[in-house]
Amino acid sequence: MKYTKKRENSREYDQMRNKHMKGLGLHVLRFQNVDISENTEHVIERIQQEVARLKTKSEE
Repeated sequence: MKYTKKRENSREYDQMRNKHMKGLGLHVLRFQNVDISENTEHVIERIQQEVARLKTKSEE
């Protein structure tokens, strides 16, 4: 995949945004648009798994 300047800037922006959100105690899950539209059940399962993992972690 070729990376244009726009994509490089987007990637840098995403990294800075994710770091900022992590600093706020937020967790980021990333999905490709095609997965959301064509594999929605898997996306939902992944979100549920992460929520369960975080609940377990907070109870320790």
